[in-house]
Amino acid sequence: MSMRSKLFLIMLGCLMLASKVVATEHYVATLTELNTALTNYAAGDVIIVAEGTYGINGTKTITKSLTIKADPLATTKPVLSQVMFSMNTTDVSFELDGLELYWDLEDAVTPTASRYFISATSAITIPNLILKNSEIHGYGRSLLRSDNNNAATITNLVVDNCLIHDMGRESNGYSIFAVKTAKIATALFKNTTIYNAKNGFWYSEVTTAPIALTLENTSILKTTAAGSKLNINTNANPGSVYTIKNSIISDSYDATSANMVLKLNSNGTTVLAHVDNSILGNHFPATKITGSLTTNTEVAVSALSFDFASLTLQTTPNTITGIGDPRWNLNPVIAAPKMLTTQTSPEGAGVVTVAPTKSQYADGELVKLSQVRNFGYSFKHWQNAAGTVLSTQSDYEFNITEDTQITAVYETIQTYALTIAKTGSQWGEVALNPAPVDGKYETGTVVTLSVVPNAVTTF
Repeated sequence: MSMRSKLFLIMLGCLMLASKVVATEHYVATLTELNTALTNYAAGDVIIVAEGTYGINGTKTITKSLTIKADPLATTKPVLSQVMFSMNTTDVSFELDGLELYWDLEDAVTPTASRYFISATSAITIPNLILKNSEIHGYGRSLLRSDNNNAATITNLVVDNCLIHDMGRESNGYSIFAVKTAKIATALFKNTTIYNAKNGFWYSEVTTAPIALTLENTSILKTTAAGSKLNINTNANPGSVYTIKNSIISDSYDATSANMVLKLNSNGTTVLAHVDNSILGNHFPATKITGSLTTNTEVAVSALSFDFASLTLQTTPNTITGIGDPRWNLNPVIAAPKMLTTQTSPEGAGVVTVAPTKSQYADGELVKLSQVRNFGYSFKHWQNAAGTVLSTQSDYEFNITEDTQITAVYETIQTYALTIAKTGSQWGEVALNPAPVDGKYETGTVVTLSVVPNAVTTF
């Protein structure tokens, strides 16, 4: 090879090295360092976050492809509090790995308005949006918002080994994944739990682009409430494939059934929908799925209960294994299990809530009972099957050591009808505060009367 050729190859190699984008890792251990890294990173960089809590208190705009991940030596997840991310630049990917992220904590009395974890509401393309090994909670509306007229195109959405909970407290008119107009090619939810959300899980109205939406070993528990979207609502785009595999969907947030429906294959086009070895449990209406299924191997259960604190889930039959998020302890073997039954006396005098709600309990397990009285009754006490008074407090906790029956006992409150006599032929209306229940008031109730006269009437 001539010297001239060698020089050409050397120069070409230098040019290639100069043009190559080399990802940089930024290790951060303080809020200042994190903010600096989020301002100065280059495309493809990785921000590694040390263990600790970082109060962002605002929105970070992602303008270049970025990964934010936990320090592999962290013993607990780094926490990014009060943070939202906005994406408005095309061909930018974003990945979060091993973090805890929230806006409001669960004990917040008033959830913060208009909080979305990730917003992608402009006509951009996002090659990869990946959430891994993370806990995301406390956003008053949505986890992902992409619902404007020119919403994003997302090539690959992945949610893997994540815990998503307590969403939609401020407004449940949104879904957790509010991707109304986003064009999403593939969406994979795997080894993930979505829990305790007043809004539905997924909402899409796109009819012009196919999607492959897969739930695999995913548990969606206690989602949807009155006034929310359906749990899953998808238009059936031609060529789409919806798959629910080895997963569990059960229990609405407020025990209503209408919005638990899974709307698949809704416009009758060439769409494949599969329910494969999955449980569709409590609170579903008689018609669980809107749309036809190519595969339907639903696993039938006559009962399903769970305890989020211990991630324990039980079904009847109790021989089911390998379904749902694997972090849950599904149908653990309980030595000498104990049964609990509750009732009210008189029947219908109140409503008893049990936490955790299970079909059977381990010996010595802590159980909490609470009650809400119905109109015309006052709570008196809790008593066991032998009639022994256990507590006069509204809440009662005990360790269950044997099969147990507990009754919430109530007393009847005297009620009275209130009649308003009006004189004159053109009277207005009388407003009562509080309003009566079935035309009656409990004894001792203070009632305020106010008059709204007609235009021609003087009070």
